[in-house]
Amino acid sequence: MFCILIHACNVFDKAINLIVLCIYKINAESIFCFTLANKIPNSVADVWKNVLVNMSDFKELIPEFYDTNNGGDFLVNSYGIDFGYRHDGTKIGDVQLPPWAEGPSDFIQKLRNALEIFFHLCYEGAVDLDTIRDINDRHGLEVQIMEFGQIPKQVFTLPHPKRLIPIIDTLQTATLTVSDMTDLNEKSLISDSIHLSEFLTFQSHKEGVCCITVTNKGTYDEILSVGHDGMFKLYSIKDKKPTRSVSLSSLPLSSCISYYTASSHNILVVGSWDNTLTIDTLQAHEDAVSCLAWSPTRQIIISGSWDCTAKVWHSYVSGPKIKPSEYFIAQLDHDSKITCIDISSNEMLLISGTEDGELFLWSMDNYNLQFTVKGHTGKVNTMTFDPECKSIISCAEDQTLNIIDIHTSTQIYHTSLEHEALTLKWNGMLLLIGDSIGNISLWKFPEAAFLSKIHCHDGPLFTIAITTNNSMIITGGKDRKVIVWECKKE
Repeated sequence: MFCILIHACNVFDKAINLIVLCIYKINAESIFCFTLANKIPNSVADVWKNVLVNMSDFKELIPEFYDTNNGGDFLVNSYGIDFGYRHDGTKIGDVQLPPWAEGPSDFIQKLRNALEIFFHLCYEGAVDLDTIRDINDRHGLEVQIMEFGQIPKQVFTLPHPKRLIPIIDTLQTATLTVSDMTDLNEKSLISDSIHLSEFLTFQSHKEGVCCITVTNKGTYDEILSVGHDGMFKLYSIKDKKPTRSVSLSSLPLSSCISYYTASSHNILVVGSWDNTLTIDTLQAHEDAVSCLAWSPTRQIIISGSWDCTAKVWHSYVSGPKIKPSEYFIAQLDHDSKITCIDISSNEMLLISGTEDGELFLWSMDNYNLQFTVKGHTGKVNTMTFDPECKSIISCAEDQTLNIIDIHTSTQIYHTSLEHEALTLKWNGMLLLIGDSIGNISLWKFPEAAFLSKIHCHDGPLFTIAITTNNSMIITGGKDRKVIVWECKKE
């Protein structure tokens, strides 16, 4: 079994002579003719010398030169085929190997070892040239990268979702009931508990679902979700299927809000880690946009960012490309990265939480700071006003839940949670808390009484939304699922 080594190409005065020399692993009887004997590469030393001195000679190594499984059998004329004689009378047979190779198998093994010395340098981030002090080592690495390039950055770490995934039928049913409550009226709490049953499951994101919102279109609701894969997804509860998918950014999306204009146009606003708000595309901050809030009465949008600012914007209605100067209203400065924001139900107050555990309360009338509270020792993950706008509930990385009185700026309740809380959502006077292991915990207010919990996701539960009639709860998590739960009061 023998393989002609190379693909040869010679160019003279615009005339191109192309000789394609083939690898074969079939019986010799099926091959009827060969190129001239002098053109058949039969010596590694001769080929190497010719490539170095002849600018018109071009050679490409084939994968068999690095295939240790076959032991270099293509270099041996095992069928004894007569390829003829060279001009010096030398008969063409087995390929003549370099003196440092003990045989075809050893030759291939050494080529493979040499290849693997450098292959890791092709990966992004494998070499930090700034840390290499030896000028020769640095030059060698620079030449390696310039000559052979680098493997493109890995875009996907998980398989693409399957197309036309069937809707999963109800998988589990759970009842949120009283648990471990000894000092509260049991009958009162039971009457306020709710029953959740899994209604729909969608899994179309490639990475975690970080924010969900619900928009009402006529007589039925639609679900909007954004994820760390940079994708926006739209789902129809009525039709029980995804209806739209749009790639908005190469970086993770962090938040989204939706509202209707006076002309009944539905506007979606999305915050991204590439520092933009996507309506049109508005360069709103100097760092990642971490959170968004919408004031329907005032028709304004508030965006929070890792650049330590919250900015207030007029809502977009229609027209040409957005100019920041035309929509910008105010900037609220903070001491550290903003992680979450919320607006009171009466739209009089704005609360913002930061990475260092502080809470900032702002007036929505003049955007003046009302007070600052150091509520936690870790990053504030989520917070909300109570339905009566009398207090603020906040949860943080330190696994604590605090309640702050708005009028006195004092802490009136504090408790440690079993798991880190990541998101809060009200359903009447019941507070739903999503945590880092995928549970929803149910709390009753104003008693601040823990009722029970249900496991919803495999991994962190990032976001909770509720339909306009409070009949369904939608959750999204790191497991890439958007789950719709039917919600009935007991």
